[in-house]
Amino acid sequence: MNPKKNVWLSVIVLLSLTVSLAGHRVSAQQVESLEVVRARFVGNYELVRYVSFQPDGKMTPRNYVARIMYDPLGNMSAIGMPTDLPQRAAVSGGERTVGGFAYFGKAEIDIAAGSVTHHVVGAPLRPELVGQGRVRYYEFDGDLLTLSIKNEEGRVTGQLTWRRVWSGK
Repeated sequence: MNPKKNVWLSVIVLLSLTVSLAGHRVSAQQVESLEVVRARFVGNYELVRYVSFQPDGKMTPRNYVARIMYDPLGNMSAIGMPTDLPQRAAVSGGERTVGGFAYFGKAEIDIAAGSVTHHVVGAPLRPELVGQGRVRYYEFDGDLLTLSIKNEEGRVTGQLTWRRVWSGK
């Protein structure tokens, strides 16, 4: 057999083996990364910014006060309301005034997608959400957690930025 051909064959075999082993190494790193990301989520957060994006790209601020919580067991809860809800209730003439969001459930993190899915177990303001998964795309920046909402086409339609106020430690 040609010595040059042997060298190339050896290089190809080594490259294939390296790629194969690297794939296993990535899997181990992904498991480790999942644990790191899970730990980063744990805590109580207050809403610092909530915006929605119109189809034309225009950003609309949403004036909300809200909290979201993730615990070490994979549970989550979120509750929020428009900041003007008390004023709206005061002028409603005694009628019940509803606004905002409130739900709880399990949080499932998908490292590859950069998402967390809130699997809704309870939602008193919108019971039709029970059993649904609410997908949010996450980004961390220090004590800030940004959750983005995307439509079916993948366009960001909303973004909530949360500041950690308690980390569970």
